[in-house]
Amino acid sequence: MAIRIVSNVAIDPAEVDGYLRYWSQRSPQCRAEAGCQQYQVFRSIEVPNEFALLELWSDQGAYDAHWVAQRAIPGRPVFPRVPRTHGRDGLEFYFDQRYYKLRDGRWVPESAEGGAA
Repeated sequence: MAIRIVSNVAIDPAEVDGYLRYWSQRSPQCRAEAGCQQYQVFRSIEVPNEFALLELWSDQGAYDAHWVAQRAIPGRPVFPRVPRTHGRDGLEFYFDQRYYKLRDGRWVPESAEGGAA
């Protein structure tokens, strides 16, 4: 079963440039890992030091392998965080990954074959 992770963080404004440089290099490496289906960092246009990281992994094992490997990276930077202006910091885990399609003005889940159910 696929697993979706949403991470919301606010980085110290003085560290944002370094955070962006780090993720511009690190994100492609994560996307190349076995089982990674999506790995993207989004920056708020209203609050430029707030970010959302979206991950989609094929299963829990792929995510666990990624987590263990990332924690073992020598010299991995830790960026100082600050309180968020909107929402809260943290991780959200979703285990029922389904896609929806707009049909006749309503969002309906796609079937396993890729069409609307």
